[in-house]
Amino acid sequence: MNPSDIEQKLDENFLDVWTLYLDQCVARHRKMVELAGSPTKAFIAQIVYWHELLLLRQKGAMPTYGVVLSQINQSDEKYLKKYIRNKKLTTSLVADLVGIPFETARRNLMVMCEESVLEKSDVFGFLINKHSPFHAACVTDLNPLEKQNLCKLVHKITEGQKG
Repeated sequence: MNPSDIEQKLDENFLDVWTLYLDQCVARHRKMVELAGSPTKAFIAQIVYWHELLLLRQKGAMPTYGVVLSQINQSDEKYLKKYIRNKKLTTSLVADLVGIPFETARRNLMVMCEESVLEKSDVFGFLINKHSPFHAACVTDLNPLEKQNLCKLVHKITEGQKG
């Protein structure tokens, strides 16, 4: 489907599609908050994961799910250095991306490091601790839910309302 066909399908089925999308956003956010311990920590963790995926994507990591999952699980500082240099996720950048004051970001980042959810890298700034129960739960619980929900959403958009 081309973008104009997708837009037309969205217009035709706006209420069904948008309700499903927002339901999925709420369910995902609730699960992420449950895993991270607070809404602020959940959003920070999401930013850190996003940053790591950008690092992997920027220098040619394979786009398939299995390969990306393997690479993100290996993405300690040594592994990431193969991909890109000088792309540091700083406290200031986290504060800006999350939309919170610097001191709130700094405090939450330090707590997340103390809880072993995050690690601090001199080269890359903040990274997800791949050996943490938080990361394991994101991979085993949250990510499959996200994939399933995304499939449902794409189906709803492309198939539209039936019957």
